[in-house]
Amino acid sequence: MKTLLITLPAAADDYSHVHNFRNFGEDIHSHFIATGMAQVPDMDSATTELHVVISATRHLGTVTSYVTKAIRRYGLSDLVHVTRLDRSEPTTP
Repeated sequence: MKTLLITLPAAADDYSHVHNFRNFGEDIHSHFIATGMAQVPDMDSATTELHVVISATRHLGTVTSYVTKAIRRYGLSDLVHVTRLDRSEPTTP
């Protein structure tokens, strides 16, 4: 499994960014939960980072593409950073 770490470094200054970020996380979660392709285990507590855990490497392209499009759709393109982690479990701060 692969994990996409999505961070929102500027969130502390603007609640509207946090709100959009959380809605973005809910979108990702609801889109992929039924298929089992990915999950967002920290969605309910997310304020500055989300972990998108991808169930199998073969889904990496599909999930990454959807995440990239959703980032644009939620107006987060200039605000978030996406990093691919090679570990199967998300890290906790």
